[in-house]
Amino acid sequence: MNFLELSWLSPAIFEPKSGWLREEQLANWWFSLPIGSRLKTVEGDTIHLLEYGDKNRYDGPDVNGVLLLSSEGLLRGDVEFHLREKDWNYHGHHTNPRFDNVVLHVVLEIDASRVRKTDGRAVPAVIVPIKAVERLSPKSCRLDAVIDSERVLSALWPMTHIRWREKLSAVREAVKRCSDIRQAFFESTFWALGLKGNEDNFLRLSRLTTLNELERLGDEVRIHKYLLHWSGIDEGEKQVNPSIYWRRCGIRPAAHPESRLKFGAAVAVKLLSGWEPWSNREDGTFKALNGLFDKSLPGQSWCFEWLGNVIIPFQAIWEEENSEKVSELLEEWWRLKSSQTYGKLNSQFKGFISPQLLKSFGVRQGLLALQSRYCNEKLCDFCPLRGE
Repeated sequence: MNFLELSWLSPAIFEPKSGWLREEQLANWWFSLPIGSRLKTVEGDTIHLLEYGDKNRYDGPDVNGVLLLSSEGLLRGDVEFHLREKDWNYHGHHTNPRFDNVVLHVVLEIDASRVRKTDGRAVPAVIVPIKAVERLSPKSCRLDAVIDSERVLSALWPMTHIRWREKLSAVREAVKRCSDIRQAFFESTFWALGLKGNEDNFLRLSRLTTLNELERLGDEVRIHKYLLHWSGIDEGEKQVNPSIYWRRCGIRPAAHPESRLKFGAAVAVKLLSGWEPWSNREDGTFKALNGLFDKSLPGQSWCFEWLGNVIIPFQAIWEEENSEKVSELLEEWWRLKSSQTYGKLNSQFKGFISPQLLKSFGVRQGLLALQSRYCNEKLCDFCPLRGE
């Protein structure tokens, strides 16, 4: 991933403006490899690909959580893509500790010597054959006409049910793990506060600073200060908890972690004061949330996401034995509509699905399920949106 390093905490991403080769094509090559593929490093070591890892859409290495087998044994870490090996230093990765877990550098062009991490360790490099990159065409959607609303809703309803069941299952597991629905709601809300890759950081923080811990602090100001302390943010570059590295790349200041934590403190106070939006549906509506939190609420679009990903699923679990009420909540969940669309859905479907439908929470959830199940070369022809 290309960065213009301003500091190791806040890099600015950029991509080349010209040329047909891009790092994204190296990523396509990586994910096209069969599991078990043998790769030769520049130094002659043989590496076996066991797990691809996950694409990182934010600042940091391009792929996280890969699993490789080398002559040194199992390697779990990250992968970074560059057109030229020397871009590692040009982008400042040699001084950025976030890249110290990179276990493989995938490049088109190498240098005379391997680039190094902050501790001086060399980064193993693999050269991608240029012909292999040329054979890979960028993915594109094969839908060829605007789809009428009725067919969109009919095709996506089963996909939406998949996402609904997944969210209810996640709530059940959270409540079981916490043995306290209030703490489970607190953790789920904190996860939802994470933006641009900070979800796991917020979740980790909510488990470090439980509601039981916060209750003894009393007021919102002290709780906010306590959250900032354990996040490490108020300590400057000295991290109280070194496992939390906050991402700020591409995030507007109003949505930075320290700002979101102020709202997190407000939520904690409400929960500690007896607020139970899962058991009282009147307290968990868009209108009620706006009245309860006023200007501290992180925007209307986020509020709809909070309703869809946390509040309504918690309400459904609370009413789980009443199938009629659960059905009503599913209908309410489907009808949620925001003023914004998801960027990755908009870029793929904006020419085929109306803008109004793309703002529907239920439609977006269905499209996310559809993308994960049908959007690849082998299954594209079976896409429910393509029809007969």
